[in-house]
Amino acid sequence: MRRAVLLGMLVFAGCAPTSRPAHAPIGVQDVVGVWQGWLITPRDYLAATLAIHGDGSFELSAPRTYVAGTIIGAGGALRFEASSGRGAAGWHGTITLDERGDVRLLRTARDDRLFPGRFTPDPGA
Repeated sequence: MRRAVLLGMLVFAGCAPTSRPAHAPIGVQDVVGVWQGWLITPRDYLAATLAIHGDGSFELSAPRTYVAGTIIGAGGALRFEASSGRGAAGWHGTITLDERGDVRLLRTARDDRLFPGRFTPDPGA
């Protein structure tokens, strides 16, 4: 099942035209909500939940992983900085949002390129 979801996300990421221009400005309010997805590790994929609040705070949880911090919008881009949690010192990087029709894909990318994340909105939230 995990591979099917990941494959679907990869196909989505490479094919359809975007409704949001690739470099369109993005603000914290564009990504507020609960997102479900995956963190990609060197060995497997970890189911993860990313909760982003209107004040810019966030919590990311996955097996053996919990980080909390803030998201800062600057110049039309988003950056995240963790302030607490296991290994929080390494959790800083960028957030991007791809929108294709009704489908939204949020990507997290740490500056050290470890544990990239792919998330879609949680339909139950």
